[in-house]
Amino acid sequence: MKTMRLLALSGAVLIGLAGCSPVAQKSAELWQPVNSKVEAQPDIEEQVDALLKRMTLEQKVAQVIQPEIRDITVEDMRRYGFGSFLNGGGAYPDNNKNAAIEDWIELAEAMREASMDDSLDGIAIPTMWGTDAVHGHNNVKGATIFPHNIGLGAADDAAMMEKIARVTALETRATGIDWIFAPTVAVAENPRWGRTYESYSLDPQLVKRYAAAVVRGMQESPGGERFSDNDVISTVKHFVGDGGTLGGDDQGNNVNTEEDLYHIHAQGYVGGLSAGAQSVMASFNSWHGKKIHGSHYLLTEVLKEKMGFDGFVVGDWNGHGQIEGCENHNCPDAMNAGLDVYMVPTDAWKPLFENLVRQVREGVIAQERLDDAVRRVLRVKFRAGLFERKQQEVVKNTPDKSLIGHQEHRALARAAVRKSLVLLKNDSQLLPLDPTQRILVAGGGADNIGQQSGGWSITWQGTGNTNADFPGGSSIFDGIERQVKAAGGEAILSPQGEYQEAPDVAIVVFGEQPYAEGNGDLDSLEFDRGIKKDLALLKRLKASGVPVVSVFLSGRPMWVNPELNQSDAFVAAWLPGSEGEGVADVLLTDATGEVQHDFVGSLPFPWPASPYQFNNSKEPESPLFELGYGLTYDDKSRVGNDLNEDVGQDANLATSKAIFERSVQSPWTLQIGSINERQTVSSSVVTTPVMVLETMDRRVQEDARTLSFTAREAGLMMFSSPFPSDWRSYHEASGYFSLDLQVLSQGQGPLKAALACGETCSQWFDLGAEVKGDEWQTLTLPLQCLDSVRMSNVFTAFALKAQDGWKVNVSDIKLTTEPSGEAQTLDCPSKGQFKDLVWQDEFDGTRLDASKWSFEVNCWGGGNDEQQCYTNSQNNLKVSNGQLEIIARKGDAVGTTLPDEHPDYDPSQTRTLPYSSARIRSKGKGDWQYGRVEVRAKLPAGQGVWPAIWMLPTDWSYGGWAASGEIDIMEAVNLGTPSDRSGAERGETQRRVFGSLHFGGEWPDNTHLTNAYVFESAVTPVDAFNVYAIEWEQDEIRWYVNDTHYATIGADQWYSGGKTPQSLAATAPFDQPFHLILNLAIGGKWPEEKNQTGVDATGFPKTMWVDYVRVYQ
Repeated sequence: MKTMRLLALSGAVLIGLAGCSPVAQKSAELWQPVNSKVEAQPDIEEQVDALLKRMTLEQKVAQVIQPEIRDITVEDMRRYGFGSFLNGGGAYPDNNKNAAIEDWIELAEAMREASMDDSLDGIAIPTMWGTDAVHGHNNVKGATIFPHNIGLGAADDAAMMEKIARVTALETRATGIDWIFAPTVAVAENPRWGRTYESYSLDPQLVKRYAAAVVRGMQESPGGERFSDNDVISTVKHFVGDGGTLGGDDQGNNVNTEEDLYHIHAQGYVGGLSAGAQSVMASFNSWHGKKIHGSHYLLTEVLKEKMGFDGFVVGDWNGHGQIEGCENHNCPDAMNAGLDVYMVPTDAWKPLFENLVRQVREGVIAQERLDDAVRRVLRVKFRAGLFERKQQEVVKNTPDKSLIGHQEHRALARAAVRKSLVLLKNDSQLLPLDPTQRILVAGGGADNIGQQSGGWSITWQGTGNTNADFPGGSSIFDGIERQVKAAGGEAILSPQGEYQEAPDVAIVVFGEQPYAEGNGDLDSLEFDRGIKKDLALLKRLKASGVPVVSVFLSGRPMWVNPELNQSDAFVAAWLPGSEGEGVADVLLTDATGEVQHDFVGSLPFPWPASPYQFNNSKEPESPLFELGYGLTYDDKSRVGNDLNEDVGQDANLATSKAIFERSVQSPWTLQIGSINERQTVSSSVVTTPVMVLETMDRRVQEDARTLSFTAREAGLMMFSSPFPSDWRSYHEASGYFSLDLQVLSQGQGPLKAALACGETCSQWFDLGAEVKGDEWQTLTLPLQCLDSVRMSNVFTAFALKAQDGWKVNVSDIKLTTEPSGEAQTLDCPSKGQFKDLVWQDEFDGTRLDASKWSFEVNCWGGGNDEQQCYTNSQNNLKVSNGQLEIIARKGDAVGTTLPDEHPDYDPSQTRTLPYSSARIRSKGKGDWQYGRVEVRAKLPAGQGVWPAIWMLPTDWSYGGWAASGEIDIMEAVNLGTPSDRSGAERGETQRRVFGSLHFGGEWPDNTHLTNAYVFESAVTPVDAFNVYAIEWEQDEIRWYVNDTHYATIGADQWYSGGKTPQSLAATAPFDQPFHLILNLAIGGKWPEEKNQTGVDATGFPKTMWVDYVRVYQ
């Protein structure tokens, strides 16, 4: 077994294991000067002095403003002369994900040229373009994507790390970009943190070595020349302590002692600054409750004075706006603390610029502080040679842009993949595998470059990608297939693990789906919690006697005891990036049976023995596998197949988790306003057109809030976060949501509260019925009641909604496992109140019931360029054997050009279309306002086939489509064709159905919200009958498939821009009677633009079967 790296942990780290002081201890002896390889140069200082003397106040402020490419134009750069700009994750030239290399270079050149044009701003200072190239040039299609940091840490190879940084610099410079926001030197103490994969290791000394290697690789050419045209400016980030927050909470609070802060979390800065890093990025997190962006002690006294850093400090994505008392557009405190450059995406850059100019003039920010910040920026620009640099110098001899994804670069990435793999289990020396065998390759990650690359890959979250978004890359299956085929074996891809002939062995590739930053925060390390789809696949293969090799894709160590028990061999592959063939290099021998590459990777973090073993550095219990563990082919497995699979509960789960307790608790932000327009609360009194918020004293000063609702339009108070919180532990512990409420006056309509997990994922419950006089009450609601809320992704911790006349006080909002004895527990919001069957059609006759349905007959095309004529012929609709059949047939059909209700309808105007079908409606015979509508149906497959179950308003009370609304209970297109779903597995067919609302203004000023339900392969909408339903209430509409609730849209998300909108109720347009429509369309804009495109004319006729329609109220 390889030597454990546990011994490499410095003694200084062990000092921190004794625990944390409740008060931050400032120790002058800790922070020693760092001797940077980039020394001060008198000639550069003279140039900076001379330029600084010529600059106006406005020119200086422009140097400390960094907007994002989506928020500025080239002319803005010409006018203001920003010191820098950036593209965030998922931002591209012209917002085009498929932007060519030339597009990147063109934008870089245009911005640089504009910054050097002094015709408007009066000075020529080159701008800098910064980007998050965190595992290769990961925003650019075709670039080499390296393993994420956690995998590179497993390799423990600083020399390789330097080469990777050099390649990243080359590919980044090839697009004209000067500056990379890397390396990340966080030490992740808690793997629940969503950025764990950005951390190299729990070992601060490895992080220190890697930081120096990355800085050298980015800023120095192989010959030792610094800042040539092939080099970039590096950024050591995020200063400081981001990996040590309580609970692994992204952007949370670090309460480490100062000794731990230095010995654990600052070593990467010692390494990076020693190597000459020229910029440091401030961290989102707090240290002992104070945001780092506003910490004069850490940014100025420690970093600049004690450590001697003479480069500049850049903020993170509007991080200055998180300082208490600050907003994105107004924050002098950040500069006064030591921030030199404001990273300010969104349109907040302009008012921030204006406020900074004013604040310097008024002395809020000292002129000397601004001059120091600008001096630091200019110093780095001179050192980096930006005043002389030509953007296209690096690519002048490579017109084919071969530096991007160059084969030598990909070979280095493939070697990094090999070194990153960690073998955790290898029963009976199953590995390495003979490639001449029949090998089944299964699992959702087998042929999915997006999943194996993780977050920060083409898009910020790494979602929405297909293999086509990684040209030149290889999936894990690609590599296995190529090598097995070359050796004479057979590699069979089946994500579901299906096979005709038994394989000799199965390689199952599975793991986490992509995420970035706070979106990856967890409250438990249990893998595939509550789903266990991958475990079921492993069990099925194991029961069939097929040896199983598990390849686990993840951004952190996770509790996988059940999966380990079902695996004969288990490999931690982390997030290997675009070169998946590196996995095959290690798993397979060559054709002669010789080992190609043995495992050399070792764990950069301990592997948990339970789902609740969180704290990497201070956990008293032994992990399943310790830091530095890793097998080679010669080693025997240390674990059997009898690992404990009991999930249990978190013994350390706090009895309560505050959302509002005297003040708003992290990570939540308090907003108030209308449903569609809200503002962040940043003062003791906030007035909006629909409501007023004031602080009030309940027990102590300002520990509660008074809400006065003042308009007919609903007002809304909400505690929200841009990142989701994971509340599953409280849900599983039968916890409660708790609120202290005092009602001072009651008003129009209900008083409602909600939790939400996204735009279309919320659940409202009525509080007004529980009001008792004007006394304070503690109201609790069991979390088990909130079945519409995904507790793994809570974006809104609490929302309160009311209309004119309501006035309430609120305090002490929290989760709790132990409600007080005085608490009043609310009844679960009723989801089964629709019990009275008010309308039905069981289709028991031999013809359509004319008392319930009418035909629509026309060749209009539905306004969507559909290719069918709707008829009332028995060829297109029949009732038999207790079922309705709507049949689409191929063959010319003739009918009126417009429907008979259209104002321009002329029965003499006809046209011919190539298909015929049927569309029926219940208008005037079945019209309902609210209730449950359910339809049991089996759907047809085929490219261009579009079955629909939907509703339209009977009276169009608010104007034409879609001002009066449309409710789509179920729509599906192109079922059975190759799936175009983001993250779809190879061979997966289209098996999604959609539920939607259309609303807003009359066309073309309409909008919509759509949700998808994805069927498992075993039961598809084509192969069997399924029940599609909505439950429609005044304040929300819920969608179901086979009683599985998959979407909710609340009244706060819809609106009508139709007739006299100022007088409309907040529930418009879905507060009027609607009728039901059943139809089967062929072609149209939606299906013809998706999947295989067009209409497949084979396989007709197509039939949509309906077993019944039932309406409950």
